[in-house]
Amino acid sequence: MLTVNTDVGHSLKREGIMRRSLLAPIVLAGVVAFCEFPTDAAQGNAPNRPSATRTSTRPSPKDRFVGTWKLVDTEQRNARGELVPPASAASGNPNRTGYIIYDPTGYMAVSIMPVGRTKYVGAQPTDDEAKAAITGYAAYFGTFSVNEAEGIVTHHLQGSLNPGMAPDQKRFFEFSGKRLSLKPPRASNGNQSRLTWERIPDLPNPTAEHRRFFGFFKLVSNERRNEKGELVLT
Repeated sequence: MLTVNTDVGHSLKREGIMRRSLLAPIVLAGVVAFCEFPTDAAQGNAPNRPSATRTSTRPSPKDRFVGTWKLVDTEQRNARGELVPPASAASGNPNRTGYIIYDPTGYMAVSIMPVGRTKYVGAQPTDDEAKAAITGYAAYFGTFSVNEAEGIVTHHLQGSLNPGMAPDQKRFFEFSGKRLSLKPPRASNGNQSRLTWERIPDLPNPTAEHRRFFGFFKLVSNERRNEKGELVLT
């Protein structure tokens, strides 16, 4: 299960909390992903992309993951298989929404947040507002590998909103039609979560301009300038 360290000390400075709350919605500002599920036609039209020689009509284990998936259901069951009521988030709403993206080159990213988060009252958040903004939010990015024999996909983290997450996150996977379910190993109390994702259809006719954005992009520079073009130090 995706976890978030919500033990944010009240002694943190407002600026530090605010920065972390602003990082989460863009998946830590480290990676921006634009993905498509590759097809023969798309690969043939993509600029500067060599055509692949197919040796089998059966997709590889990784190919089945490639694409963008929307979170449609979450649940948790105990060791007896009984449904465990979800713990309420700080907002009082246990419902979640999110996306997980798998790229054909082996990169992935995921972002999940509570539904109906409260907006800031003013232009800048208070300490409590900033803390509430990241409570229940989960986001990380990295690469992924698939062990088809064991039915496990492993997310190899390169960055995470929660700095305490283990670098390798294993998930048992199961495909059913357009849906993908991911389950982490059971917790010490025997409980196990299941997150169900539904594949989002690709654009029917992506243009050449669309294709220029396909792929994963790593952040290498970040700056802010005023109306005079002068660099603003933050």
